[in-house]
Amino acid sequence: MAKKYILTFNREKCIGAAACNAAAPNKWKLLDDGKSTLLDNAAKKSDNEEILEFDESQLQEYLDSAQACPVNAIKIKEKDSGKELI
Repeated sequence: MAKKYILTFNREKCIGAAACNAAAPNKWKLLDDGKSTLLDNAAKKSDNEEILEFDESQLQEYLDSAQACPVNAIKIKEKDSGKELI
């Protein structure tokens, strides 16, 4: 069974650098408010936070986008163990 991961994106911290968009353009979009948003319809979104559960097949793209974020607004952890990857 493939591992599951939880991505948490803090929109309040986002400064609109679009580094996540550049790293994974099919996963992120820059909105008119100058902040990014997840493109996956499964993401649970509020004004200040977006949360997405995904599997191993998408891990590298999300890791790349999280590592590119200059303000560390994107966090990823393993669902089962709770181990933070970034």
